[in-house]
Amino acid sequence: MGVRDSAFLNDSVREVNLSPLAPVLLHMSAVVTMRKRPMNRAHVLSLLAAALAVPAVSSTASAQCDPDAVFCAEVEVSGSVQVGGGGGGATVVVDEPPPPPPPQRRGRRGRVLVVRPAPPAPPPQRVVVQPAPPPPPQTTETVVVIEQDAPQVQLRRQRGLMSQKFGLSARIGSMISEQVRMGGLQLGLRFRPSRIFGIELGAGAYGGTDYNGMDRAEVPFTLDFMFWLPRQSRVQAYLLGGFNVSYAHVEGFHEGYGRYMNNDYAYVGGQAGLGIEWRVHRRFALSMDIRAFIRSRVDDEDGLQAEFYDPETGRTTDTSAGAIGSLGAHLYF
Repeated sequence: MGVRDSAFLNDSVREVNLSPLAPVLLHMSAVVTMRKRPMNRAHVLSLLAAALAVPAVSSTASAQCDPDAVFCAEVEVSGSVQVGGGGGGATVVVDEPPPPPPPQRRGRRGRVLVVRPAPPAPPPQRVVVQPAPPPPPQTTETVVVIEQDAPQVQLRRQRGLMSQKFGLSARIGSMISEQVRMGGLQLGLRFRPSRIFGIELGAGAYGGTDYNGMDRAEVPFTLDFMFWLPRQSRVQAYLLGGFNVSYAHVEGFHEGYGRYMNNDYAYVGGQAGLGIEWRVHRRFALSMDIRAFIRSRVDDEDGLQAEFYDPETGRTTDTSAGAIGSLGAHLYF
């Protein structure tokens, strides 16, 4: 097959409007070229017409060709194929049926289809990235811990005015009598175990002119039991009663006997009285009381010569009585 025949074949292939014939024709051209046999134009046209006249088979069928065949192809054509010549060459014309019209859909009566455009896309979000604030400056603090011992709290019970049990007493007193002019000082030790009860032991010294007009010096010792009235106040009244022992020395002109005498006497007796105490402070108080006493001689000369003698009546006695008024100060502890 020469160059002219190959060109003719290529022109024939280009005039075929169906794309499925292009590979067939190319295969045929290749087969013709590979056979290297002299072929005229009539032979080639007959081969092409025979190939186009082959009925269409399904795509699944396989073409069975003779090994010595010049041209073998599997062609599927939907339409008519015409082979003709004109202008000195063969022309292959393939007519394809027009494509079927698209199916028409009937709309329902009274139905309106509204096509709304898609909503516009939202505007892009603006992301503002703020830098993190710088960290605060680091400061170094030095903490000094000083260990201290816990303070020792000592609970003290609040004491009242009458909480002190012991006290010291000092009194100044005077005899209450028209014929006796004596005064002195007495010291004492007081023990007050309760708010209403107390005991006082005292000793004193008195001096002056006695009932007989003689000079007298006397030292009394007393033991008193005291009872305070149950009243929680700074000013309290109290009662007292107790015993006394006294020693006296007298000298001078005895008016009853009418001579100068120098004698020593001893007495035992008792006293009773009442008073008021003012608590100025929890540890300090002032008092005022009156004490009446009665006593009798107990010395060795008792019964030999009476102490008291009335020359008008001739009566004698060794018993004496009186009253002493005193002002006192007391220190409690």
